[in-house]
Amino acid sequence: MSTPAHEPWSGAQARLRAAGLDGLLIAAPGSAAAIGGHRRIGVRQADPPTPSLVLGPIGAPHVCTPDPDGALHLPAAHVHPHWFDAHSLARRLPDWLPGARRVAMDSRDEATIALVRNALHGAEVIDAAPLGIGMWRASTAPGPPRDRHAPAAVAALHDGYVCTEAAVFAWLAALHAGVSERDAAFALDAAGADHGLPVPHIEHVVAVSARHAAEAPWLRGDFANAWPWRQLTTARRLVPGDLAHVDAGFLYDGWVTDLGCTLVIGRDPTSSEAALAADWRAVADRVTAAACAGATAADLRAAALTEWTDEHAPWPDGLYVAHAVGDGSVTPPFVGTDLGVTAERSMVLRTGDVLMIEPFVWRDGVGGFRAERCVLIGDDGATVWSSPRLEDFVRVG
Repeated sequence: MSTPAHEPWSGAQARLRAAGLDGLLIAAPGSAAAIGGHRRIGVRQADPPTPSLVLGPIGAPHVCTPDPDGALHLPAAHVHPHWFDAHSLARRLPDWLPGARRVAMDSRDEATIALVRNALHGAEVIDAAPLGIGMWRASTAPGPPRDRHAPAAVAALHDGYVCTEAAVFAWLAALHAGVSERDAAFALDAAGADHGLPVPHIEHVVAVSARHAAEAPWLRGDFANAWPWRQLTTARRLVPGDLAHVDAGFLYDGWVTDLGCTLVIGRDPTSSEAALAADWRAVADRVTAAACAGATAADLRAAALTEWTDEHAPWPDGLYVAHAVGDGSVTPPFVGTDLGVTAERSMVLRTGDVLMIEPFVWRDGVGGFRAERCVLIGDDGATVWSSPRLEDFVRVG
């Protein structure tokens, strides 16, 4: 099948063919949106990140999403739903790129490269950025790696976070019931641009919280007993009474910002909802108290679980209770992932780490609460950068 010249991904495919490549794998949402021609293409749900778009030298791209119900806004021929796990990706890649011997990818994560190489039976995996294909990587300054712990980097991360909060608060002031999740996310992009943040580092998430597990059809397979966290933004409209999770972030001076909060639409939170936020703060406070230079990610995991008696840990499957930011949206140390305690014991916090502490608390019949507390790690503990306003439900309308 040939590729019509007017299709949005045809330019990338022309560069693939010119470079003698059999495929392109993209994990950065900005790159995927630019190549695939879609404003929203889904999110990554694994650690390490796996590609969210796979493009061969001809034909339409394969867009990967963990939730087919959240991808109905895409042309059906472009959607190949699957769970974001290594085994699923490994099963599908040979079908999407049959016989591939040389592919480009915009991630240099060694575990992801090994996964792709093994799935494609030893194919060569090269960096997409020099080909002008990996937009997100190409947008960052080339050169030797920068130290995100250096004083100038920490100052830039602080300024970027302050700008991100300002953009989010301006966006919240204009948000109202009746707008779709997707249009709300678009408006957040625009608010960022208005505050000197023109490049989002993620596809912004505005997603209504399920109140009952039965409302979460994506809870199947290995996720059947997980808490119903949703991270795909859809055409669903916000209505009074909704609880909506927000995940936002931008590039600032080549560094990454991150922010999360939970909205209540058109009313104040109920006492049961307020209790969710209180439980969230209790977990976040324990993690913050344990966070200092020399502590390990395993120490922070243990702090999160102290006094926690629920069956589920206070974070969603596939995400974290805490992670660092800097030159990537999720940077070690990782706290609470399926990498496990042994791996987390080897992840030591350093002075200058900027950490996002982000528990998730959900109760059947009530819904969920998640926010992100941004802290700077020092020798003697953690300094909180984020606004206390984000640690409770933010009323909209």
